[in-house]
Amino acid sequence: MEQKFDRLIFRTQPHWDESFMGYLLRLMELNSYPTATWILQFAKIRTIGQGKLPFVFSGNLDLSHLSKLTLASEATLSALLYHPAPEKKQTHGGNHMLFAKAVPQYLIRVNRPKVCSGCLRDSGYLRKIWEFSLLTACPIHVVC
Repeated sequence: MEQKFDRLIFRTQPHWDESFMGYLLRLMELNSYPTATWILQFAKIRTIGQGKLPFVFSGNLDLSHLSKLTLASEATLSALLYHPAPEKKQTHGGNHMLFAKAVPQYLIRVNRPKVCSGCLRDSGYLRKIWEFSLLTACPIHVVC
């Protein structure tokens, strides 16, 4: 996998409420790669071990290569990540931002998100809100 690519053949823009891994999975499927690891390697994003996704909690992840691959702006890609909460919002135990609210990182389950089949059917992408462990039913489809 040492090949050098400057763009993916098939590209798509992320949705504002899409999870970062969901976006990578859409790119993987669109380009017929067997795993999302290929996209991460082309984008020069390092992972640690099998299934480890600590990079989604990084406030300073270099997204420049992924931006070139997808033609999505770095700001758009960065919005998909979980950024550290500002100091003043960390007083209630929240240390990462989820839709402008500070929540503890242990409540964000990027390795095992829930999925609403109705949302997936209707929109075609994985919403970031499904990575929040306290959400137990879809607010749109009222399904668990």
